[in-house]
Amino acid sequence: MTKRLVALLTLLAFTVAAAPANAVEPVNQAQKIAALNEGQRAPFQGILLSPAAFAEIRAQAASLVDLCTLDVDTALARQQALSDMRVAMLDSQLESERTRSTEIITIKDSNIAYLEKQLLQNSDPTYNEIWFASGIVAGALITIGIGFAIAEAQH
Repeated sequence: MTKRLVALLTLLAFTVAAAPANAVEPVNQAQKIAALNEGQRAPFQGILLSPAAFAEIRAQAASLVDLCTLDVDTALARQQALSDMRVAMLDSQLESERTRSTEIITIKDSNIAYLEKQLLQNSDPTYNEIWFASGIVAGALITIGIGFAIAEAQH
């Protein structure tokens, strides 16, 4: 209830206390240019410029526009050059990484080929059968020797 009362009083205060705005129409300076002859009375109050002073102001304005355009073009060219340099650097890094990875893959492939060759050379079936048979004979002889040693130790 108090919120509504405060809102109503605020609305009333703004409505009653608000002063009416006195709008002044903006002066359009483009419409306030008049050519005068010497001795002629000016149709409005303002600053009178000689044709030479007006030409100087106009030249300065054109010069400022040209300087601004030149500054913008220079900054744009600088940014474009910086961007082109960064792209070139990134392209160079990319090419370097591609070359590096290709060389690493080549080295790894040759290493794999070497290891496969070594595996094929060392996996001769006859050679493995000889080791297998030798292991069985050696195991049997060790077992017989241990049995004999235990029998001798008990006597």
